[in-house]
Amino acid sequence: GVINAQPEDIVKTLPSYVASEIITRGPSATHDGSTSTKVAITIDDGWSPNMVKRALDILATKNAKATFFTVGSITDANRLNFIRAVNNGIELGNHTDSHGWLTQMTDTQIAKEMETWKAKSEAADGAHYTTTWFRPPFMAGFGGHTKTAERVTAIAKEKNMKIALWNIDPYSGISMRADAQAVTDYIVGNAKAGSIILLHFSQEHMDALPDIIDGLRAKGLEPVTMSELVSAN
Repeated sequence: GVINAQPEDIVKTLPSYVASEIITRGPSATHDGSTSTKVAITIDDGWSPNMVKRALDILATKNAKATFFTVGSITDANRLNFIRAVNNGIELGNHTDSHGWLTQMTDTQIAKEMETWKAKSEAADGAHYTTTWFRPPFMAGFGGHTKTAERVTAIAKEKNMKIALWNIDPYSGISMRADAQAVTDYIVGNAKAGSIILLHFSQEHMDALPDIIDGLRAKGLEPVTMSELVSAN
């Protein structure tokens, strides 16, 4: 159930007031016109707390930043990981509570998915946490379901969130089971200033993460959070 169309191509098919709320890449230049060096690594789901911990260990060792789009339903199991993430400057993005198909939900259910994620993440962190980003599971609603895209975008906007998609995805770019070396080569080969990279908390992607960070830096690119990417100064 993964849509293979590239997010940027999908966004072009949406009405402008919807498209303007969706981010598929950051700026390639800074405000003063010099070339940006920033890319965003984003990592989705987090079903295995061990994999989330591993990502945190790697990012800490490499002194790199990322944005985690974790699912609300696994928040209790990841409580210590989330506290550590926030303390380490890792950004958390809203990825719904259940990871269900938004195309099959009412507006009330979609809003509840976002609100439950927020309530659980704040309970885990023990503090108010403002996230700027919502990522729809499976990109549901953003490929041929224009009505759902409009609904999800409007509900997210009410909650002061933009839709965070991506422009480099090894799942659609190679395959879901691509090994760490293939994932690394694909991402490092395709990354440019402003790229948003989609990873998952999977064995292959976590095996690849240290080499991805090193490879990006060898190209003069620095992994930052989504918010840092979009506000490139």
